[in-house]
Amino acid sequence: MPMTAGCPDLSVQTTPTVEAGITIFSCPRSFEGHFGIIQRNAILSWTLLKPRPDIILLGDDAGTAEICEELGLRHIPDLQRTESGMPLVNSIFDRAEAAAKCEALGYVNTDIVLFQDFIDAFAKVRTWKRRYLMIGCRMDLDLRVVWNFGAADWDTQLRARAEREGAPMTLGADYFVFPRGLFAQMPPFVVGSTSYDNWFFWFARHYRVPVVDTSSIVLAIHQVHRTQHDWAESLKAPAVRRNHALASAWQRSYGPADSTHELVRQGIKTRGIAPYLNRLRWAASLAAASARSSRSLRILFGKPPLATSGD
Repeated sequence: MPMTAGCPDLSVQTTPTVEAGITIFSCPRSFEGHFGIIQRNAILSWTLLKPRPDIILLGDDAGTAEICEELGLRHIPDLQRTESGMPLVNSIFDRAEAAAKCEALGYVNTDIVLFQDFIDAFAKVRTWKRRYLMIGCRMDLDLRVVWNFGAADWDTQLRARAEREGAPMTLGADYFVFPRGLFAQMPPFVVGSTSYDNWFFWFARHYRVPVVDTSSIVLAIHQVHRTQHDWAESLKAPAVRRNHALASAWQRSYGPADSTHELVRQGIKTRGIAPYLNRLRWAASLAAASARSSRSLRILFGKPPLATSGD
């Protein structure tokens, strides 16, 4: 899809007619063990939103086709992958948008339980601007069993548990809602790794698309995984190295703190200079890191470090 000089061209649509709702799409992993439980919880919660979204699951991991058939979801098994078989994020977005029935798309991680406030927030953002990126942070909660979504008060009970036991996480976002055509050009990131969500923020800000943080209104429960990762070791993974190579350190520094607007009870309000101050802080931090790296390399290769004040 073509890009204008200043922003993506949202006047071009990939399907002749679209509906006014939202298409939620995600790429689940295998429905085995604890991941089978938390993914089922997440997807079941999406099916209970009103009006019910158009839901697309992508990929061919074990159990994906079966849950799509059981719950009446749409399934796209074929994706572009790396040499090692990992799905590519740009392929996920391209395939989902080409098949989407709705004018807006929502990329939601498959471990995120959503409530009706997600749809309510989307309705406000959608009518506010033609171009937008709606994002939200999560509440971590340990769920080890399939929740009883058949209960009349399933949402009230789950919310109460999240208030008692949940832990907010504000460093990243777990859902991204946008009008079709926004992410027309995207590097081939590997899904399930780092950097691509930061790139989403950078892309929107770079093309002057308003980024609306809906975290204060929307409860998005992230079901804590039963696996533990060593962060230092995970940074050495091939997928992480690949994604880092596709996004600069500046692009990877973007996150929820760079949101230009916030949804509150009274409506959508600007965050003023806060995101710009965040950029200044990151610029200073990255400049200092670059200076330290340059100094270390000079020492390593036998060259005297550049003189600094106070030396």
